[in-house]
Amino acid sequence: MGNPNTKQIKIDNFIKYPNDLQIAPINAQMDKEACESEKANLKLVSKHNKELKDRELLENVLLDHFLLRALDNQSRKEIIKEMSLYYAQKGKTIFKQGAPSGLFYILRQGSCNILLNGEVRRVIKKKGIFGDTSLIYNTNRDYTVIALEECFMWTIEKRNFKKILDYITHITYDDTNKSVNNLPLFQIISMGERAKIIKDIYRETHIPGRPIYSKDEISNCIYIIKDGIVDIKDDKKVIKTLGEGEFFGDLSVIGLTNRFMTAEAREKTHLYAISVSNLEKILGENFRTNYILSLIKIAFFNTENFKHINFNFLDEIMQFFKFRFYFKQTEILRQGDPKSKKIIIPIDGELLDSSNDKVICKKNTMLFDKEIYNDDETELKYPIYCSSLCLVAKAKTSDIKKKYKCSLKELIERSSKIEQLKNVALFKNLSKDKFDLLAEKIKTEKILNKQNVITQGEEGTRFYIIKKG
Repeated sequence: MGNPNTKQIKIDNFIKYPNDLQIAPINAQMDKEACESEKANLKLVSKHNKELKDRELLENVLLDHFLLRALDNQSRKEIIKEMSLYYAQKGKTIFKQGAPSGLFYILRQGSCNILLNGEVRRVIKKKGIFGDTSLIYNTNRDYTVIALEECFMWTIEKRNFKKILDYITHITYDDTNKSVNNLPLFQIISMGERAKIIKDIYRETHIPGRPIYSKDEISNCIYIIKDGIVDIKDDKKVIKTLGEGEFFGDLSVIGLTNRFMTAEAREKTHLYAISVSNLEKILGENFRTNYILSLIKIAFFNTENFKHINFNFLDEIMQFFKFRFYFKQTEILRQGDPKSKKIIIPIDGELLDSSNDKVICKKNTMLFDKEIYNDDETELKYPIYCSSLCLVAKAKTSDIKKKYKCSLKELIERSSKIEQLKNVALFKNLSKDKFDLLAEKIKTEKILNKQNVITQGEEGTRFYIIKKG
């Protein structure tokens, strides 16, 4: 999909999409009401900026923004033309936390307090931007803004800001599509779902010294690192460092809490942001549960022993998993527990061996997968515990074996046979029960080098599927 022609772009026909890229309709009435509500708190100084006043200031601000810097010169010029200048008197509330989002703001003069849950968190001064994140991630206002003194601010209405966002996702679509399609999270959803998510992903650029998000902020999206390094901090202490291909910010989204840590770029870093509203649109209203189940599946495919597991069978055993948050130093497995007692997958966080405090299981991997596969009852000599706050998924292996009346190894081998049978044209339309029955009848044989498998002229009583070799 090629990039659009960016010459002579006008705000009212900002994007010209190919026919195969459908953009969700904008709720014009709700957006208009939100804009009018915020305008009621302000006094209009000048509508639209056709004379390009403060052009240098506004261009520099747009170029410095983590998302809007993707725009070309002509696009920035057209945006500046559409800005309107408003005035707020000292002490005026510009918008309140929880209210519908209406305008994007650039402070031309004055200063404003940013309040989260009634507490002042920071001060916005000249050239500062506010009101952008709730427009980008399609949420209500995540903080309150109050003028500390007389303020003048350039604004963009929500309907025009949405067009800008759609345009940015379009011009970065090819690169985003190429990059995220290789990530594990996107390997377990259909092509149609993948395309819907990708067209609404924002590619952001962050630099050191400015938080990607701060502790206690509202959780509105999940981030995937395209390139660069991100530090996750508790106050000023670095808890963990993440790199290319890793994702973060999902724990607070899953737990329906505000951010409980701060994320900062250690170097110039490019991120992909997936909004909560986009996840809900694709994965359904139970998207938090569905998201966790998706990560459990990823952990299975990341193991040597379970990577060939059948998709349908994997969906079936998801019913046995329970997940919960565990605090730092909480025991996950006790001393004396068999290593194969439970399938344990840290969705977020890491598990440590208490004998040496070394990481024994990383995020989105399976603890003791080899022992589980081989039904190894070796007992733990030391407890396993959480390195920090962790979200952990667990399933008792005994429950799965009781349900299917066989070991996990036998289940996986049966699952692998079904996957191979599905590639045979003769069996493509069989029902699940028929596949299960056929898989039970198949035997695995080892054929030595140069040994005859079939001899010309003999009666054909069996068929073969090459498993390996």
